[in-house]
Formats: sequence, C-alpha cells, structure tokens
Amino acid sequence: MLAKHPNVYADVSGLLSRPWQAYNALVSVYQHGVIDKLLFGSDYPFTTVNATLDGLRGMNKMLEGTALPRSIIEFYYKNDKLNDPMVSEEHVTAFGWASPQEIDDIMALAIRVNDFLSGLFLGVGIRLVDFKMECGRLWEHDLMRIVVADEWDRVAFAHVGQSVREKALRVEPA
Repeated sequence: MLAKHPNVYADVSGLLSRPWQAYNALVSVYQHGVIDKLLFGSDYPFTTVNATLDGLRGMNKMLEGTALPRSIIEFYYKNDKLNDPMVSEEHVTAFGWASPQEIDDIMALAIRVNDFLSGLFLGVGIRLVDFKMECGRLWEHDLMRIVVADEWDRVAFAHVGQSVREKALRVEPA
C-alpha cells in the first residue's frame, strides 16, 4: 500500500506493544523501500516517548543470538517502478514467470549457492548473513536450465561471533 500510493503513510505508534508484528512490519517496510513513509508516534498516553524509543531501538534484541532452522528463499518481481515487490510462488506460476519445476530448480540452485558461499566464508571466519541473486534461463539447443544470471547485488556478512538478527536468501524470478 505504501509503495503503491504516493500520498499514503504509516505510523509506528502502538506497534511496539506487539513486538513480533512490529518487527515483521519494519522488515517489510525496509524490504519494500518505503521506510521514508513511516511516521513516528509515541502511542501517548499508553506509553512515554522514551519507552517507545527504547522499544524501537531494542527491536533487534528480540532475535539476537537466534538462528533460523533453515534458509529462507523469497521471490521478488523485478520492477524498479514498483520497488521490486515480494511475490509468492503462486504469483510466479499464475503470471507465468516460471513453472513449478523452474521454481524447484531456482530453489535448489539457491540452496546450493548458499551452502557453497556459507562454507567458503566460514572457512575464513565470516558468516554469510544475506544475499540476493537473479536467475535466468540458459538454452543449449533444446535443453533449458536455470542459472545465476546477474552479478551479486548485495551480500551481507558478519564476523563469526557477532550477533546476526536475520539470515535471508532472496532470489528474484527471471
């Protein structure tokens, strides 16, 4: 909604009383590139400005030291005008961007790349936290395969022992 409509804004007042919902909302706002459309509200008289600021600053402590049980693969529709919105596998297949088999191939490729890079960097004391890759179709005669199709746009690392709040693997449909 915030990305779609230029005159729509959102505030954070009241969100911090539901920390998990607040965390997910802030991650979504960041991922959609609309953080500049957030307004700060203290939720007075239910809480003070200082308590709200402390809660906002402490959002990352909620997940500090935890690791996800597996990598998360997210799909994004590559469109600069729409700020590359996140889409579901259902969107990908419904719009014909990729078949279910191609989605499986993309996910398998993403896991292989994640495993390789995680091991490579861990060997030199760096933990892979987040990366985004783009996939495409490579045709060799009548045979098509899914390949990494673009340079690495963003890779996030942390030194081993540092607190890492989120590990996500983002894959964009070709």
